[in-house]
Amino acid sequence: MARASLAASRGNDVALWEFDARAAAELPRARTSARCVPGFSLAPAIEVTNDLPQAVAGREVAIVVVPSDT
Repeated sequence: MARASLAASRGNDVALWEFDARAAAELPRARTSARCVPGFSLAPAIEVTNDLPQAVAGREVAIVVVPSDT
């Protein structure tokens, strides 16, 4: 989420793909996730989706980030 927000703050068109459908539905409303990064707010410009093809469609770069501790 932090990398997505950094990219968005630099004017990039950013989509965040969330594997968990329930989290993907909640994140656009709450703009935060205690499970991922407690206390961090997702930038408003970031699109959140549970649909991977939608997340990468039309984008030149895809950055994959895997949590190290869940």
